[in-house]
Amino acid sequence: MKKLLVFLLVSIGACKQASQSHCKSSYTIDIWDFNSSMAYSTHYRITNDSLLLCFLDGLEDKKDTVLLSRILSAVQRDSICNYLSQMHLDSFKSTYINPYAEDGDQKELKFRYGNIDKKITVSNVYMKSLGDLYDMLNRVIADRKYRIRFRRENIDFQLDN
Repeated sequence: MKKLLVFLLVSIGACKQASQSHCKSSYTIDIWDFNSSMAYSTHYRITNDSLLLCFLDGLEDKKDTVLLSRILSAVQRDSICNYLSQMHLDSFKSTYINPYAEDGDQKELKFRYGNIDKKITVSNVYMKSLGDLYDMLNRVIADRKYRIRFRRENIDFQLDN
């Protein structure tokens, strides 16, 4: 009986430690969501400790505006970092473009995770791995009006990296 009790206590301790995994890698995610027809873009910058969202006005003599700035919680930081660690960023190509659409959902993403730098241009293409990333970041953003918008309906051009 004592052996069973010791085994259970050790197992519970191991599970507790595994669930508290703290990601040690530094990271930065930059996402530019372009709206060329309206001459603006939205820039999302997520780092180890913060989220910054800016409206970039493409018209002359207009100023850029900070829409949202917040500190990330430890849970949010670790969640993003752990997701990035499983993305295999170095396996992504640099461009994913639907040749049959000239306007629409256009994004540029730049990742820095540990010693990996990756820049990806996505135009009217749905990629599940990026869609999952957007969903996770949208939970961090929380406010509906500032969420990253993307189209899952690009069924003809759904790609995995």
